[in-house]
Amino acid sequence: ARLKLEAMPGDDLAHLAASLEQAIGSGAESVDESGLRLPARKDVLEVVRAEISRRDAAPETPPEPAPDAAPPAPDAPTSGGPAILQTRDNFHDVQWRPALKARAQGVSAEVPSGIVTPLKPHQHDSLRWQAEAWSAGLPGILNADEQGLGKTLQTIAFLVWLNERMETGETARGPVLVVAPTSLLENWEQEVARHVAAPGLGRLIRLYGSGIAQRRKAGAKGMDTAEGAALLDFADLVDAADAGRGHRTWVLTTYATLTNYQHSLAQIPFAAAVFDEIQALKTPGSLRAFAARAMKAEFRIGLTGTPIENATADLWAIMDQLAPGSLGSLKAFAKAFGTPEEDNMRRLHARVFGSDGLPPLALRRLKKDVARDLPAKTRSLLPLEMPPLQADLYDDARAKLETGRKGAFLKMLHHIRTVSVHPDLTSEAEDRAFIALSA
Repeated sequence: ARLKLEAMPGDDLAHLAASLEQAIGSGAESVDESGLRLPARKDVLEVVRAEISRRDAAPETPPEPAPDAAPPAPDAPTSGGPAILQTRDNFHDVQWRPALKARAQGVSAEVPSGIVTPLKPHQHDSLRWQAEAWSAGLPGILNADEQGLGKTLQTIAFLVWLNERMETGETARGPVLVVAPTSLLENWEQEVARHVAAPGLGRLIRLYGSGIAQRRKAGAKGMDTAEGAALLDFADLVDAADAGRGHRTWVLTTYATLTNYQHSLAQIPFAAAVFDEIQALKTPGSLRAFAARAMKAEFRIGLTGTPIENATADLWAIMDQLAPGSLGSLKAFAKAFGTPEEDNMRRLHARVFGSDGLPPLALRRLKKDVARDLPAKTRSLLPLEMPPLQADLYDDARAKLETGRKGAFLKMLHHIRTVSVHPDLTSEAEDRAFIALSA
């Protein structure tokens, strides 16, 4: 492992240190970075920091990134690893904080005519907040509403509002990027079709599945991160944006595609980028986090009902994607907020959700507070006893979990879950008999 550390590029080493810091704070057992798995322990972190200090004594002189753009030239592939775009980061010090410059004044935040679904009061409030944040010049915002309050509709309403601003020439015209988990891609299309009058958000570019092949440059094979070059052709979007007609187009893609084809996507000047379920970017040193940071987007929107899943550093990682530097460096944040206490959590809440002469960086409402008309959640429990085969395998798995090694816990928990779903997925029993094997 030490030999791999010594061969690791300086930026990857810094990313590894940041990932270890976050993993230690969240209680994770290990970290995977650049093909190297290390236990998340303080002594390992000290080894990584020692290697960084050793190099600092004889510093390299890499090219300095442009101050007003996230991604300069990509790294060359090293040791067979992925070639990712270099970006400024705020891990140890704040190196990247977008300038705050108002985009518009006195802009109406009324529901745009293209929205055909009546917005509930809390959804209209969200539209107003997004419009005011955009107008004030904020680089990005987080919608952390509880699940069920319509974050997707709120965001779609703002994107239609933004398209109308671009249509009238109030702001530069550019396409919109929507990044979502694979399971939500169809939902995004359905929501736009349901809530927006034709032509919706405009021309849809489905950048996933067979849609990737349709954009591949002639003769290009593989992925951007393997070749260290842009393999997809987005010249039409770039040219349209340069000519002032890049709006009324939206690109729908996944986090995996964003990561694998980051060189191609980073060439497009997006008017807005939406990261649905943005907790997917909660590990700041991950490949997908670097890919997201490298996107050129005038305004960023994050959506999640769980802004903190494991540790307060999750929130730092999310906010630094949307409004870089707003919560300081990761190092300073971990020192101030790594251990949750009433006082520092109150201060953190004020920084993220409070207003200091500008619209808040984030918004979070609960259903019990803003949607009292919704029916209360009901739970229906249906106790069923496991059939003999499933019960025996479940008990056996539990016994192995209790007596097994610590490193095998995760594997055994997955096995317990699998057995609980079905004890014999390879069974050739007829349909009804197959179903009957599981409670």
